[in-house]
Amino acid sequence: MKNLLLQGASWRDIVAYVKRMLSVSCQHDSITRRLRDDNETITPVSQSSSKSAVSLLTLHHFAACLLMLFVLGVGNAWAYTGTFTNYTSSTLIDGYYIIAASNSASASNYCVGTEVSSGRLTGQTLTTSNPGNNIVWIVEKESSGWTFNSVSATTKYIRQKGTTSGKSMEVNTTVGYFTLAGYNSNAPVGFKFTSADQNSNNIFKYNNSSKWFSNYTGAYANDMTPVRMFRDNSKYRVKTTQPSSGSFTASATNATWDATKKHLSWVASTVTVTLTATPPSGKEVDTWTVTKAQGGTVSVSNNTFTMPADQVTVTVTWKDAAASCSADPTVGAASINGSLFFLQTTFI
Repeated sequence: MKNLLLQGASWRDIVAYVKRMLSVSCQHDSITRRLRDDNETITPVSQSSSKSAVSLLTLHHFAACLLMLFVLGVGNAWAYTGTFTNYTSSTLIDGYYIIAASNSASASNYCVGTEVSSGRLTGQTLTTSNPGNNIVWIVEKESSGWTFNSVSATTKYIRQKGTTSGKSMEVNTTVGYFTLAGYNSNAPVGFKFTSADQNSNNIFKYNNSSKWFSNYTGAYANDMTPVRMFRDNSKYRVKTTQPSSGSFTASATNATWDATKKHLSWVASTVTVTLTATPPSGKEVDTWTVTKAQGGTVSVSNNTFTMPADQVTVTVTWKDAAASCSADPTVGAASINGSLFFLQTTFI
């Protein structure tokens, strides 16, 4: 089990291992019950040996249960079933990605402790169908740059450790920001990232000889294979640009609203997204604008829209709320937008 974890095995590998352990335990129980039920003669054993056997069996069951609980926890962290496809658009959007080089290696996000061994991200076998959580990253565009967050561990980000070329990567709880420095349309298609925190001359590349991902200066750039982005095209993000006053939220089935970042993740295409506004006093919604990352807009009707197969950004504008007017002729007064006015009438 320990070896599986150190090797960065996927949760499916661990599940298979646990199933084998449980199968052995169940077979042992089955044989024991069958011998007892058939009244077969069992050679007596000493009391100490009997206690040892019971202890071993109990320990076996207990260990199997612990392993199953562990596996359930790992499985909840990443249980994607499907295929990642090569992302060929020159416009990068938020999503689940596999960072790959050529057609064989992908950057591992699994680490023991907080740092990647030798300060580099090891290259793992590229698996685009039902990938394990050890090679999948959450790539997001923030105000300070692009971030890479591991799905195999909570808040573990790629960041540049220093300015030394080739030895400057780590996975840490501190967010690392990268600048999208270019796009390569030639095969293999890929994006060029430079550090926004340490040395902008260092490029996030794959060393084909040493089989690892790290930061390299421009002098090494020609020797590196461009990073490829394989993306899960089944989920998209609803990002928002909040107004200076008032606010709004978005909601959809099987999606989560992030109250800190003010966006909705991850929304499947064709799902209905509902917008809920909290306008400032005396205001109401004027217009909703939903813009797709790849260009174009999405129509909004009754504060809802259908999620396209693209990331979107939502904005809202306010207008003065419609005036409400009521009058009470018995007292000669009227109310307009909550303000009371008394009327004076002169008879001649």
